[in-house]
Amino acid sequence: MLSLAVNSETVKCLVLERPTFRGNEFTQRRQPKPVSEFTWGGIRCRDRLREQLALRFPIQDVNDIKALLLDPRIKANASIVVSDLSALSQAENELQLEHEFIFQKLFARNVVNDESKETVLEEAQTEQHCKTTTDSAVCSLLEVDVPEEQSEVEDARDGVAIQAAKPWNQWKTLSVKWSEAKPTGGKYNVLQLYRDVDILEWFRDRGSKEFPSVALLARIYLAKPLSTAIQERFF
Repeated sequence: MLSLAVNSETVKCLVLERPTFRGNEFTQRRQPKPVSEFTWGGIRCRDRLREQLALRFPIQDVNDIKALLLDPRIKANASIVVSDLSALSQAENELQLEHEFIFQKLFARNVVNDESKETVLEEAQTEQHCKTTTDSAVCSLLEVDVPEEQSEVEDARDGVAIQAAKPWNQWKTLSVKWSEAKPTGGKYNVLQLYRDVDILEWFRDRGSKEFPSVALLARIYLAKPLSTAIQERFF
């Protein structure tokens, strides 16, 4: 956002007029001024700001880009915010692989729960069958394990990968209608969205239900550091 601000053609500048007795720097009036009308001192000030930004933020961190792609408020403008297209592509590819891994874990957990229920049912049926058989040794001889088919396991893995791609593609094209903000000219103001939209609440109420695997990724990259302060909240 800072890089966009310093590269803007128009900057909102403080008006050099005497403020009221109740005024301060936050209430002082501002008006847009084209950069082309800047004095030499103003141009130099902007250039020094660019130099400081380049010095303090030399490269765009991949994890920050991932957080950007997982934030529904601004992910649509990721290609505008991130100037390094190779870093953006790297972050997208890594996120897709991480999403597939998490999706497989969630799928495997659901499969294990279903299989455990089936195993309990089969064991109960086997136990009942053996009770009705006069000789338990004969019962054990009549039961053999069925070998698993390797092709079935591979097909299941391929199927999970295909299923993981579907919610990820839906997330990439997701466009949220925010009730907390009022659009102007068919577009939302990103700064207003950051101020008025509680993204953690959105993920809890909607995101985790529609995109559970993406919500887990968001919990990793959008989480606040743990804090002992009671007023701090974390996702």
